[in-house]
Amino acid sequence: MLVKRLLSMQKSSLWPKMLLVAFLAFLIFTFITPQLALAQTQDYGLGAVQSWGIFGVTSLPVFLGRLVQVFLGLLGIVAVLIIMYAGFIWMTASGDPAKVAKAKKILTNAIIGLIIIFASFALVSFVISMLSGVSRPGGGPGNYPGSPFDPYRSAIGRGPIESVYPAPNAINIPINTWIAVTFKEPIDWDSVHTIDPVTNQPIIENIQICEISANSNNCLSSASSTFTMDAFASSTIASTTDGKTIIISPKKYLGNEDSKIRTFKVKLLPGINASSTHRSIFGANFGYYEWAFKTNGQLDLDPPEIISSN
Repeated sequence: MLVKRLLSMQKSSLWPKMLLVAFLAFLIFTFITPQLALAQTQDYGLGAVQSWGIFGVTSLPVFLGRLVQVFLGLLGIVAVLIIMYAGFIWMTASGDPAKVAKAKKILTNAIIGLIIIFASFALVSFVISMLSGVSRPGGGPGNYPGSPFDPYRSAIGRGPIESVYPAPNAINIPINTWIAVTFKEPIDWDSVHTIDPVTNQPIIENIQICEISANSNNCLSSASSTFTMDAFASSTIASTTDGKTIIISPKKYLGNEDSKIRTFKVKLLPGINASSTHRSIFGANFGYYEWAFKTNGQLDLDPPEIISSN
């Protein structure tokens, strides 16, 4: 009876420790995992267009900041493992005061380390947002459409969009770039194209392209820009065999060859349908998707390379 009581008391004393460690692990993984996802380089799923030689580059400070984010994410994983180790020591201490004190010390230091990691990650993210001007497409205050902080529209990863190129708020994009969108499911081809009666080529439908100003998300008028929606209305469009990726070849360059930085917006309208349902792929929650990027006023003259014939 005495042995049973002692075992029962030992088990009952372990439960609070186990619950504490489980709660800490859950809390940490809940916060660490999303941060790692943001810190990783995004796979845009555009293997069909990666050989065009028209992909823009990120500035060196932003690139270094993202490397720091990845490093901090890895440190967060290490901190989680240390906390789990401290919990193991605590649960197997069997009442040994020295082991319990050791476990508490390790746990305390690991938690302090996590707080520092979270604070550092937030600071680096803030600096990157300031350097890259991701507050909105034109660089002004507010959240840019389609960003993870925009609650009213479909952000990449949340809605039906798998990836886009150029990426939201990308900079230094050549003016002869193509535009590509990968959806999470096949789309109805008839909902994104119509036939040009003159050229007999498929042209865009339910997709808008235009230049916007630095302080507004609205398309510029013909009085202030030659890159209006009408200028790109006859841009040609193609689709990959799986029906998930559309590739748009703008009717004219996205800017003049004058080294002037311009901001362009692409808007996918609710008329784009899923092939399985023939209803809007955006549903009632998102309505549409739009994003913006900056061109550099230069042509990319590197010819495309064939990476693989498969």
